[in-house]
Amino acid sequence: MKYNPKINEKAAAMAGFTDIHPLQGEETAQGCLAVLYNTQELLNEVAGMDCTSLQPAAGAHGEWTGLQLIRAYHADRGDTNRTKVIVPDSAHGTNPA
Repeated sequence: MKYNPKINEKAAAMAGFTDIHPLQGEETAQGCLAVLYNTQELLNEVAGMDCTSLQPAAGAHGEWTGLQLIRAYHADRGDTNRTKVIVPDSAHGTNPA
């Protein structure tokens, strides 16, 4: 079970976050966008990275993003022959069928 600190729950319940619509214009969502941008910048600084993505939350789309990052890393190094990923049957969420 995932633990969410109470302060995080209170922040996430604030009207500035809960009243935002995915199709809302960015000019009216600047506060939320600033929080996301600042979070990315902080993560970059702490981890020593050039870039961060907050888009894939978890699950299949998170795994897919990770695989695409691995592919891009190897392609950037000129190694395009790595086309297979070994995953054990015991991996959570894996369907070997």
